[in-house]
Amino acid sequence: MATGHSTGQEPEVVVTNINGRYHIRVIQTGHVRDEMAVEDRRDIGWACREVLRWQAKLGSTADVVLASRQRNTIKQQSGANSTQPHGRVWYKVHLDEERG
Repeated sequence: MATGHSTGQEPEVVVTNINGRYHIRVIQTGHVRDEMAVEDRRDIGWACREVLRWQAKLGSTADVVLASRQRNTIKQQSGANSTQPHGRVWYKVHLDEERG
């Protein structure tokens, strides 16, 4: 169980298929805080962990962020789940460049 103290609304991870890519977005207080996209459906879980990992690195203390980071650490220590994606990955900077 996470022991962080959340301030404000908890972030929500939303996955949407847009033009053949799976977009993973962290939404909090109605704003997109982070986004990435993957081409392979098997990478959705990896991408969700990755965006939440970055939220933790950027200082989020929301329970969902801390719990995800803790589960990811346990999985890496046990050797479960690949730490590398199967297909192509677009980070927020790449998506922003495409949008112009």
